[in-house]
Amino acid sequence: MSPATLHLALAAFLLLPLRVSAQQPAFGPLGTSERNPVYELFYVPIPEGADVLARSRTRADVAFAYSNIFESREGDALQEYFDLERLTTTVTVRRGMGRGWELGGRISFQTNWAGFLDPLIQGLHGAFNLPNGDREQVPNGQYGLVLWDSDGEVLLRVPERRFGPEDVQLFAKWAVRAGEGSALSLRATVELPTGVEGTGTGRGDLGVEALWRRSWTRWHLHALSGVSTLNAPAWARPWTRSAAFYALIAGERSLGSVALLAQLAGSSPYLVGAGVSELDHAATLLTLGVAGTRGVWRWQVGFVEDVPPNSPSVDFTVHVQFTRISR
Repeated sequence: MSPATLHLALAAFLLLPLRVSAQQPAFGPLGTSERNPVYELFYVPIPEGADVLARSRTRADVAFAYSNIFESREGDALQEYFDLERLTTTVTVRRGMGRGWELGGRISFQTNWAGFLDPLIQGLHGAFNLPNGDREQVPNGQYGLVLWDSDGEVLLRVPERRFGPEDVQLFAKWAVRAGEGSALSLRATVELPTGVEGTGTGRGDLGVEALWRRSWTRWHLHALSGVSTLNAPAWARPWTRSAAFYALIAGERSLGSVALLAQLAGSSPYLVGAGVSELDHAATLLTLGVAGTRGVWRWQVGFVEDVPPNSPSVDFTVHVQFTRISR
C-alpha cells in the first residue's frame, strides 16, 4: 500500500459517523518505526496514541527494538552492503502541561554487531518458500554497514558499536479534540544534531503529524499522518528528497487488560535515483502485536516485517516497550 493510499484511507475513516463510545481503554498503537540504517540517519516518526496527558502527569517509556538487517545491492548510483543486527534502546519522557498540551523529549542508543539470527531468518525463509535476498551468498555472522557511490568512494561506514547515541528529539503535542469515543491531536518534533557519526546526519530536522483515535467499546482505530524535512549532509544531497510523507493505520481489539493489534505504516522514499530498490522504493512495515497493563505499568510487544521484501524496510524487528504514567 502506497503512502497516498494510506492517506486516502485515513481520510475515509475520519468521515465515518461515530455512534458508540469506548468503554475499554486503548493501549495502541505499537511504537514501532523504520529501522533502515539510512532512514535512521534522518527523522523517523514513532507512532503513539492521540490522547494527551492531563496536567501534572508524567509518562516515561523505555522501548527496545532488535532488528536483523541484510541488504546487499549494486545500483547505478549507489552500492550498499548492510549486514548486521541492531538493538535500539529508546527512552522517552513527557509531561502534561494543561490546556491540552504536553511536552517531551526522546533519545535512542544503538548497538550494532554481527548478531546471531542469520540462520534462523534463512530457515524461516526456506520453510515458507520466501525469497532469501542473497543471504546465502554471504557467511552467517558477518558485520558490515557501508554505502558507496558508483566510483567506489565510501559515503557511509558505521563500525560495530556497543553504545552510540542518536539525535535528541524534543516534541510538543496539542489536543485538538479529546474524548472517550475519539481523539485528535497534533505533534511537532524537532530532531537536534547531537548524535555520533553514523547515527545522524549532523543536521537538524522537523516533523509534524496528526494523530487520531476512534473507539467502539472493545475496538479502537488509530491513525497517523505527517511530513518531515530531510536535511541531508553533503554526501547524500544528490539522492535525498527534501521532505518525506508518511502514514499509519492500526486496528486494536481490547480483551480487558490485554489488546491485540495489527498496523500498517508507509512512507515516501527518502532517497531517489540510487538505482537500488531497497533505497528508491517506498518503505512499508506490517506489525502484529499485543499490548496491555499490569499494575502501574503498560507494556507492548510487536513483531515487524517488511512488506514487500524489496522495500527499504529491514527484514525483521522485535519490539518491546514498557510505560509508566504517574497518577
